[in-house]
Amino acid sequence: MASYQQLLSQVAARDLPNLLASWASVQQIIASTPSTNVCGGIGGPASLVGPLQQISDQACSIAHNAAVAALGYTVNCAGVGAESALNAQNATKQACVLQYSWMGPNYGPYGTTFASGNPSGTCLDPAFTSAVGAQVAAAQYAVAQAQAVASACAAATQANLAKGNASGAALATTTTPTVILRPGAFTALSPVRRLS
Repeated sequence: MASYQQLLSQVAARDLPNLLASWASVQQIIASTPSTNVCGGIGGPASLVGPLQQISDQACSIAHNAAVAALGYTVNCAGVGAESALNAQNATKQACVLQYSWMGPNYGPYGTTFASGNPSGTCLDPAFTSAVGAQVAAAQYAVAQAQAVASACAAATQANLAKGNASGAALATTTTPTVILRPGAFTALSPVRRLS
């Protein structure tokens, strides 16, 4: 199995499900914050900023790896799935830029907002959660696009083999040159850029 195939397999079977489980866990904590808590109904506890930052970083990494895998399939299948590979790359750009504008320290630490009232407190900023959610969605889309490239490549290979096309047979052999892509070789969008 070529390196890009292994990369996509890891991203789709392990990395993305772990990301989605972490995201669901954060959503559950936010939803279960009681309304009697100062942060209930606002954005959830400020302690979720750290886990959300980790999710943000993971989303970027997953999208990047999916885009690298998609490019590997496209290169090794003579351009098949190029549009989906480009979609995965564009999704990586979205997954690696946190579209969040922090109000500044007067409103609370990064990712939080100050809730006035009685009692008052520092809560998770819902805009921060939404921005991370957009990154998670972009990572999911990047993986889906990479899987579309892999499927298109497999279908093209099978079609060429069925026709007896020599180029299709060459695509299907294990002696086909493999492009080995290193992280950072495809895009320079890691780590997550945080807009302030």
